[in-house]
Amino acid sequence: MSSRPTPKPADMRQRILQTAGRLFAERGYDATSVRQIAAELGIANPSLYHHFPSKGDLLAELLRGPLDRVTSALAEAEDLTGEARTRRIVEGMVQAVLLHGGVAATALQSPAGTSEDVRRALADAGRPDVTSVLASTITTDRQELRISMAMGAVEGAIRGLAEASGEADPTDLQHDIVELVMRLLVDP
Repeated sequence: MSSRPTPKPADMRQRILQTAGRLFAERGYDATSVRQIAAELGIANPSLYHHFPSKGDLLAELLRGPLDRVTSALAEAEDLTGEARTRRIVEGMVQAVLLHGGVAATALQSPAGTSEDVRRALADAGRPDVTSVLASTITTDRQELRISMAMGAVEGAIRGLAEASGEADPTDLQHDIVELVMRLLVDP
């Protein structure tokens, strides 16, 4: 009789987070079911619910890391002004997405374009209002459009690099991504 060692609860929790994060990034949050996550792990749904009461709670936990990164950048930017402040915020956004991939992209999406479950998870994870902070630092024409394009550029650049499957290391391109986003936000 062969038996596999039972993973420790902390190990299983981490495996669930890793699998869910990958599936959310690949398929999208709304298109990924708890059943799919459990099947990928080879566990029953109740085992997953033992660690996370809901799919929304799982997403909220996954979002804590990227949101903490953005929140730190916002705090660091408080004493800065103008373009330096905007740049620090953008760097924090890019770092969050680079470190946490598609899950972080979910955190930076406009709340209007997300499901109620995602909005609740963002609120539970303490989503900083990056859009409002950027709006307070940008005084150019078409402010709302520029911010929307910048948020999309961060998400799109990282997703594009991820799909290039190893052709380029996204962290090597961090400076280039930040510069592109800054061009979208600040008049030359």
